[in-house]
Amino acid sequence: MTSAALAAAATAIQDESAQVAELYLQKALRLYQMAQRSKGLYARWIPSGSLYPSTSFYDDLAYAATWIYAATLDENYLNDALTFYEQSVQTEPHSNPNPY
Repeated sequence: MTSAALAAAATAIQDESAQVAELYLQKALRLYQMAQRSKGLYARWIPSGSLYPSTSFYDDLAYAATWIYAATLDENYLNDALTFYEQSVQTEPHSNPNPY
């Protein structure tokens, strides 16, 4: 989610401060890459995890990939977003199967 927020912020401020937007985008990309390498449910690792027992992380990866795609227009991120969304629908029965 932090990766998505940074990519969204980069998109929002691009016209006002390209240098800051690029910094945000680079941080978003690094977080996204870290999340790709360390897939898992955060609730297993923090004491308060039982308060919000997440059933999937794919929705978060899809959200981040969507915002990174918006910031970069790199279709690889759009493809990631669609793939992760499909995986989210498969693991979270309450999800809408329509990615659009």
